[in-house]
Amino acid sequence: MAKVLRQLRILPPMVIARFGSSPSPMDNYALELPRDAAGAETSDYRVIVPADTLSVDEATGEISAATTPANVIFRDSEGRIRPVSPFLEVWAQFDGSDELTPLTLQDLADLGGSLASISWRVRAANLKVFRRTGVEGDKVTADSGDFSDHARHTLVGKSPNFKPGKTVAVGDVRFIKPTAAFPEIRLRFTPGKGLVFGPRAGDPLTNDDVYFGATSVDPEPRRSGRWDRYFLNEPGTPAVTAPGDIFQGETIGVGQSSKLSHGYLDDSCDGLAEVTLTLGGQTFSAYARFASAVPDFAPDTLPVRSIADEIEQMALGPTVDAPADAAGQATLLADVRDILRRGLDTMRQINTAVHNGDNPVADVAAFFNNMPGQEAGSYNRRFEPIFRPPQQASYNFALRTHKRVVDRALRSPDLAGAFPNGMAVVRLPEEAADLTDAGRRKMPAMMRGNEGVELVLTRRMIAKLAHADPNAAPPAAAPAAVALPEPLDFANATRPIMSRVRGENET
Repeated sequence: MAKVLRQLRILPPMVIARFGSSPSPMDNYALELPRDAAGAETSDYRVIVPADTLSVDEATGEISAATTPANVIFRDSEGRIRPVSPFLEVWAQFDGSDELTPLTLQDLADLGGSLASISWRVRAANLKVFRRTGVEGDKVTADSGDFSDHARHTLVGKSPNFKPGKTVAVGDVRFIKPTAAFPEIRLRFTPGKGLVFGPRAGDPLTNDDVYFGATSVDPEPRRSGRWDRYFLNEPGTPAVTAPGDIFQGETIGVGQSSKLSHGYLDDSCDGLAEVTLTLGGQTFSAYARFASAVPDFAPDTLPVRSIADEIEQMALGPTVDAPADAAGQATLLADVRDILRRGLDTMRQINTAVHNGDNPVADVAAFFNNMPGQEAGSYNRRFEPIFRPPQQASYNFALRTHKRVVDRALRSPDLAGAFPNGMAVVRLPEEAADLTDAGRRKMPAMMRGNEGVELVLTRRMIAKLAHADPNAAPPAAAPAAVALPEPLDFANATRPIMSRVRGENET
């Protein structure tokens, strides 16, 4: 029987590339749990292990080899960061099967098609400036157009508010040429280098002056944009999230309540990669999402709450049933251990004493780039440490405390002993705005959520932890009404680093 194609998919459906100026892409690697000599898990750092890596021939666009490097090296011989350049693979489902399998050259032949039947189109954008100003002319967009060849296609970012002839390359894409040895259909995205651009010629902080702004000095008198004179809460601009000052600039206004942009932008982007397969008079298509981001300078650690946690809750719901058998117990125990380990991972990256709100930093008498500062500026809570005495927030004390929790979970032979009495200190979503002493000390502590108050794990993560605490009932799934403290002043929901201690009545 002839093959009949039912649908196409691109897997993974979402990838994150990471900046790097090296022409040599990052090798593949995996993270393995740390183990002692007897093979038991420990609370040490995860182990970075080399993994199978595809090498692409620059001249032909073919995969020349699949090898496992001896070591994982994040910089090349000249010290340049190697970019993470992910592959997107086309998968297919055929009649008679519910399984997705990689689409290959043989599949194309069986379907009566060829490589010429496949076309790609990639569109990307950097909307950081537009998000602030709300001006359509501040959008930076790139479109590869349709292509079926195997050359690199630069994603040329253009904007109406750029100077004539100026562009920003936000990365490139390449349809990898299939071979008999590597017959799969793949696209590779290589991100930008992580360069900075601005409005003024000769600025040593930028790679090029591309933006035509109010402070540009050019022979042509026109001025296209005002990103280099944008300020927080400028009338007519979109509302911002908290914190609102995550752009380069300087504090201005009464009480330094606003911030003026210096007009910088970068070569990050996110976008869609679309593949089209035309067979006779029928067309199949699929798409995937990609984004570029800064390098991961702590690659052996994972965040306490991630996009994967959000997606899992959206797909499976906020509740977790009690395990029905030994296999379910083992799976849930592994999830609990993973959450607790990620909490330790995250804590290892934090200067806990500074984020407690009581330590000077260099010549800064009081550090306001932390939760005590957020709560003082936005919710009028007194600026004071979260944990007292301050020794409770020292790095060594916090490290030992977190390690004990993880070690206990690793030693527990079953789920019930993995997190005893732990739910008493886990923050529930309804408690995110509890700014009492006890409320601020719940876990995760000293970290903010996207609404400017304390970070909370997802309900599904909390439900997993509750199953490991024999003294706690699983939390309810239905969200209760939460009243945020008033007033919430977004004009002050910034993170300035002040050079003096604020007075008791200052916000």
